[in-house]
Amino acid sequence: MCDVEGYCYLPFLEETGYMPKHKYSYGAEIRNQIERAASHYGMSGQFCTKVDSQVWDDDLKHWTVRMTRTTGKTPESESLTVYADFIFVAAGFLAFPKIPKLPGWKVFSEHKHAFHTSRWDYNYTGGSQSKPDLTNLKGKRVAVVGTGATAVQVVPELSKWADHVYIIQRTPTYVGPRNQKSTVEKEWENIAGEKGWQHKRRTNLNAYMSNSTSGQGPDLIQDGWTQAPALCGFLGSRDMTVTSDQMLDHIKALHEIDYPRTEFLQKHVEKEVENKEVAEKLKP
Repeated sequence: MCDVEGYCYLPFLEETGYMPKHKYSYGAEIRNQIERAASHYGMSGQFCTKVDSQVWDDDLKHWTVRMTRTTGKTPESESLTVYADFIFVAAGFLAFPKIPKLPGWKVFSEHKHAFHTSRWDYNYTGGSQSKPDLTNLKGKRVAVVGTGATAVQVVPELSKWADHVYIIQRTPTYVGPRNQKSTVEKEWENIAGEKGWQHKRRTNLNAYMSNSTSGQGPDLIQDGWTQAPALCGFLGSRDMTVTSDQMLDHIKALHEIDYPRTEFLQKHVEKEVENKEVAEKLKP
């Protein structure tokens, strides 16, 4: 499930007229909406493909883009050339799964089953994306490396099926209430009732996340993202200019505006985790 509100996160909701099933959308629905949007605009994707070069032809007024597609099947790769009027470079920075560089990892992974959460092996665990009943993990011990946003979702599911789940943590992460809820049609009419609603809602989300709320009106999202104004330290803010001589004061100010959220999340851990010693280790 994505932890950003689906009404903002799912692309082209207004254009396709689609109503998400929940406030926070699950993976299969996110993919379905991307495919719905691609179909709506007549777009097609070229997966497993690397761009080798992109050259502007000033005489023909177009780009010549040379690519190599590698699928792992025979033939292993094929060369493609595409001519384009426009190119948008839109590569995300979380595109590749990172396997930890741990001593003995190679030996371990050769003798035990190991995979990255973004490459989930349902053949080994049992279940599927639509019904994640991990029945094959009964009687097994499972270790999860890291306590990021994915582990927050994975660990409770693993604990339903595996005999024992070990969590290997370096730094505690922020974990707040999930507050998932189904989309009610009457509420949806209020959310999506006016033209340009999704752009307005995304702008509102961005303003509250970056602590740039002047002229924005009330918080439309009201969740852990919009209630953590110190995110502006990561995202930047149009209301904030910092020079090098102001850096220490700036960091101090970020800690101060972050404290109410941190305090809330620490109390949330105390409430949810019965073992006091464990709770202390899980406080961000």
